Amino acid sequence: MATEESINEKSYMEFLTIKESLSEYLSRRRGDGDQLEFKGIDLSSNYLTHDIPVEIEKLVELIFLNLSSNQLVGSIPSNIGEMENLEALDLSKNQLLCAIPTSMVNMLSLEILNLSYNTLSGKIPSGKQFETFWNDSYIGNPHLCGSPLTKACPEDGNSWFKDTHCSDIEGSIEHESDDNHEDKVLGMEINPFYISMAMGFSTGFWVFWGSLILIASWRHAYFRFLGNMNDKIYVTVVVALNKLRKKFHTQQPPM
Repeated sequence: MATEESINEKSYMEFLTIKESLSEYLSRRRGDGDQLEFKGIDLSSNYLTHDIPVEIEKLVELIFLNLSSNQLVGSIPSNIGEMENLEALDLSKNQLLCAIPTSMVNMLSLEILNLSYNTLSGKIPSGKQFETFWNDSYIGNPHLCGSPLTKACPEDGNSWFKDTHCSDIEGSIEHESDDNHEDKVLGMEINPFYISMAMGFSTGFWVFWGSLILIASWRHAYFRFLGNMNDKIYVTVVVALNKLRKKFHTQQPPM
């Protein structure tokens, strides 16, 4: 997708994640003359998660890219503008954060852009191809401002259009993702199973003991039941011991 590559790599690549496959593809270049042509990628309507890998910006020969209707998070790679041959880009219906990279202004071949229904924020880049896109490209991002939207960006920059979770330095989301990864490595991620187990134990504990505390008749019946069980166990043990003693004495030979 970025340069010449052996077709034999394809079967191996299918078993890797997006990030792993791109890294493997770009690192194992053979240049044996076999041209592998990938004009477009459509991975829409799947369950892809995590960030868009930054390696994707090296696929400079790509014509269209569709990653819509997934569960992608983080920010759009800052140097995505290096994909100058891209004509159609659809990242809609994900959970992408922060500003639209200004490098996208350099994508002069871009004719179709859909960034709708994310949580992007800040000012929409202006100039060149961005002058040709309409509101539909950005709908569903309440924190975006600037043309072609009717929401004007304030001059001081201090407004609700700016997402407080994003810093002015692009790449802050990657840092947060690294921190989350470290927490998982250190075992600090709480398994939902243990949360459910703790909630179930707490509920059952207080339903049982709370009923005994609040309802006197239940409390008396419960402790009377325990008393009766204690007496039965005591009598059973004593009778069994007496039987053993008698059996032991009868088996002893006379002196």
